[in-house]
Amino acid sequence: MDKVPISLPLYWSKEYSAISVSKILCKLDRMALPPFALADSSAALFNLVVRVFEDTLHIKFGNPTDVKCRVLECKKDRTKFTEALLYSLNKDDE
Repeated sequence: MDKVPISLPLYWSKEYSAISVSKILCKLDRMALPPFALADSSAALFNLVVRVFEDTLHIKFGNPTDVKCRVLECKKDRTKFTEALLYSLNKDDE
């Protein structure tokens, strides 16, 4: 029998929308060398990455293909979450 992965009691804060995480995942997926890999070192498919994050953070993004399309359509607009993340990163450099 296959082992069922145990999810940590980690939840995405209700202070931020689930789309904030999906935007980060989409941007990571578009990198020349995607950072998510399988055990055999091959690149993990975006759909799998989305499902793992959903399970880990107890959130729902919906259909990964639709999520990616929505994110890419509005990729020029910054979100409050992205700005907050950028602020935090820049603050650490000071």
